[in-house]
Amino acid sequence: MIEYQLPEIHEDMEDSEIEEWLVKEGDEVLENQPLLLVLTNVSSVEIPSPADGVIAQLVLAEGDSVEPGDVILHLEEHE
Repeated sequence: MIEYQLPEIHEDMEDSEIEEWLVKEGDEVLENQPLLLVLTNVSSVEIPSPADGVIAQLVLAEGDSVEPGDVILHLEEHE
């Protein structure tokens, strides 16, 4: 199980929030598939999947504040 943390996309990510989830729990995803949109001070950024797998849990909801290093989802990795 991967506890996927929000990566640092660029330096100015203070006051970011989950804009939209592009997947839901139970969805199968491929590595690099967009999972969600994060709204930053600068732009809206797609966050890709770190691996192939199944979304086990979305930890945060749309509209929640998020910073780099925060756990955003749990991914059941395919072996």
